[in-house]
Amino acid sequence: MDWLKQNQRCKKRKTKYVLHLKIRLSIVLLWSLSVSTYANQIIYIDDDAVGLNNGSSWQNAYTFLQDALADAETSKKPIEIRVAQGVYKPNQRMPQTPGHGDNTFTLVNEVTVKGGYAGFGEPDPNTRDIETCETILSGDLNGDDIVVNDPCDMLLVQTNRGDNSSVVVRAYNTDATAVLDGFIITGGYFMELATGPPNGGAGMHIYQGSPTILNCTFTGNAARQIGGGLLIRGGSNPTLVNCTFTGNYAESGGGIYNSSIMPSPWIRSEGSHPMLVSCTFDNNYAHKNGGGMYNSKSNPTLTDCTFRCNQVTGPYSGSGRGPHTGGGGGIYNSNGSPELTNCLFSENSAGDGGGICSVADSNVTLTNSTFNGNSASVRGGGLSNWEDNNLTLTNCRFIINTVTGWGGGIANDSSNVTLVNCVFSGNKAHDLSIPGTSDMTPGHGGGMSTGGNPTLINCTFLENWASQGGGISNGGDPILIGCTFSGNLAQNGGGMSNYGSGPELSIANCTFSGNSAELGGGIFYSFNARMKMSNCTFADNLAPDGTAIAGEPTEPSLLGYIELTNCILWDGDNAIFDPRPDSSTTVITYSDVQGGWPGEGNINADPCFADPGYWADADDPNVVAEPNDPNAVWIDGDYHLKSQAGRWDPVSQSWVQDDVTSPCIDAGDPNSPIGPEPFPNGGIINMGAYGGTVEASKSYFGKPVCETIIAGDINGDCKVNFADLMILMNHWLEDYTPQD
Repeated sequence: MDWLKQNQRCKKRKTKYVLHLKIRLSIVLLWSLSVSTYANQIIYIDDDAVGLNNGSSWQNAYTFLQDALADAETSKKPIEIRVAQGVYKPNQRMPQTPGHGDNTFTLVNEVTVKGGYAGFGEPDPNTRDIETCETILSGDLNGDDIVVNDPCDMLLVQTNRGDNSSVVVRAYNTDATAVLDGFIITGGYFMELATGPPNGGAGMHIYQGSPTILNCTFTGNAARQIGGGLLIRGGSNPTLVNCTFTGNYAESGGGIYNSSIMPSPWIRSEGSHPMLVSCTFDNNYAHKNGGGMYNSKSNPTLTDCTFRCNQVTGPYSGSGRGPHTGGGGGIYNSNGSPELTNCLFSENSAGDGGGICSVADSNVTLTNSTFNGNSASVRGGGLSNWEDNNLTLTNCRFIINTVTGWGGGIANDSSNVTLVNCVFSGNKAHDLSIPGTSDMTPGHGGGMSTGGNPTLINCTFLENWASQGGGISNGGDPILIGCTFSGNLAQNGGGMSNYGSGPELSIANCTFSGNSAELGGGIFYSFNARMKMSNCTFADNLAPDGTAIAGEPTEPSLLGYIELTNCILWDGDNAIFDPRPDSSTTVITYSDVQGGWPGEGNINADPCFADPGYWADADDPNVVAEPNDPNAVWIDGDYHLKSQAGRWDPVSQSWVQDDVTSPCIDAGDPNSPIGPEPFPNGGIINMGAYGGTVEASKSYFGKPVCETIIAGDINGDCKVNFADLMILMNHWLEDYTPQD
């Protein structure tokens, strides 16, 4: 019936209706209950009714929705309006008077408008099925719209839409008791150019209102400026549940434009704060920004929402970025604080931020969300974050996103970013051509490119690819704690590349394994990079020079500083490549370095990993392959240290005992705090990624494990002796109180 039914590029995905336990939605449910329980006033609409057409029954139903809304506005409330399947247009009413009305359906407080009924002439006219009994609110007043396969055609070539409604549905100054449930809203065509702030909302316009929109589909609406499907502004707080936005178009905000902007430039208001639950944005388009959704100075909350195959198609020049295609294929944020939980971004595309683009003091929070298969032509295949924003991600996944430029998964400039338990897998950053030349600038950060001071905790970078920094390309001073880099690939810096880090790059309890590069299999550094690493593990990384860490051999101004403590570098005899030892400093202490390295407490001994990773045949992971085999893939391992006293097994989630004990246990810096290492812990931190953590392997003293904690027994050998006193004196008067 509309263009979507002929669109074969992305199959429409339906979402399941989910009740959301929040106050606003509770109010809606209570309101619905009160209508069905206490309200006797029901008005019926059916364009096939042949009776008195006064709305009193299905046989006597109004044939036009406008008549029912006019009746409801002057009647005792609450009221429920039941609308039978069919097509209803806002210019239809009785009596038929040319030019009568404003060609818009207007929602009313304490009135619930419900579509999807079987209606007059059916065995049970009260049967309600919104999918089978489609109820359509159409702005195609003359009925002459042409079905198109590309929403952009609505604006560019569909001149026959000039007679359509500018806005099909509006909700001005409404509250949550104004309910629209179970409709397809289509054919809105807002082509006016506003003299003040931009205007739009072809499908629906919500202004200073908080209506409830349930089970509605917005499709085939177009606005020249903003909000093809829906415009929300003026301090509005609507609730949308199980709604779909598909095939809508606007210059910005193809599906939804959410803003504080008022129609008059002299009036200001607080931002709008819509709540969306189980909503889908599919194949919406924008010319500048926000293919699916645009948020400006607003704080929307989205739960269980899907953004799929939305696009930003046209050029845009933003501050400090130069000309390129616009931002936010899925969502574009500016000066707002959106919160997203359990959301999916799939196959969206833009120049800047295929899934999400955030700029200008936005504070975005994402939890349990996935970015899969998104793409960008310049920055942030999955997500792009700009201009002093605060970005917080928890339990998020970035899978197979791509960019030509910076950040296959995420591109972040100098903004504040915190990532906890996030996964980056299979993302790519391809080289970018320089306009007007035949030159190429390297793709940076297959998983993530970043400046500023981001904090990454327990994040995983797996099999990402870029020219610079397969896992991460870093130009700032990030803090990485408990992160894993495995099987990433790059020309320079298989796991990570660092360019001009400022005061200090801090890395703790991280594992680099199976990464490969021409320089720096694990980490590559250049341009005055400074790194301080503690309790990190490098194993089985590949590079001609510097399998673990390598510096830039051609950079004359390299003044790098690298400090490693309590680390394991088991990467062959060329783990560290320092091209300019006269101008850079590498200090390694209390670490296990294959081939040896000068420094206090260093050893050269097999660390006895629980189950080292290996290169295998892609067709059969049980067959070991040479690393240079083009059909080889990296099979990651377990880098906990073997112990006869007990080693944590992540597979069985239990402690197991081995027949050998790693020499890296209790071999770290005696002055380093042991943190939460389990008892018995020897009173000295372990080397490697799990040292100083709850998964540190236990200490073995050549006899059955001590099961009794004795007062004063610091190292856990079931004795109180000078060994315990030595540990005590080593830490006398030290204060490891965490600082803010």
